[in-house]
Amino acid sequence: MSTDSKPTEPKPIDKSLSFEESLTKVEQVVRSLEEGQLGLGPSIEAYERAVSHLKYCYGLLAAAERRVELLTAVSPEGEALTAPFDDVATQAASEAAPARRKRAIKKGSTGGDASGDAAADLLSGLD
Repeated sequence: MSTDSKPTEPKPIDKSLSFEESLTKVEQVVRSLEEGQLGLGPSIEAYERAVSHLKYCYGLLAAAERRVELLTAVSPEGEALTAPFDDVATQAASEAAPARRKRAIKKGSTGGDASGDAAADLLSGLD
């Protein structure tokens, strides 16, 4: 056994990969690790590569979340009017008053606006 072996840094991942392509790479590593056919060294390298891909995927997801906009209204011409989505404010509001939101869902469900009820149902699933 060599005493001068140093841990190697994982190769940087290709930043031109799509989210799906990078996630596929993670799945391939998981399958190879589950099969147990790799030795210890290659297993650790594969694991590190998968972690790099996961970090890349999380970065892509965070960027996508920042780009999400809320539909606020529709203009008389039929154009969508949007505002940036503030996920921090939404999360803080939902943590501060979860009971109030649930009452609003119940109250709206007896009304006639089905689209409002569907939106409320979607939002209640985010808890």
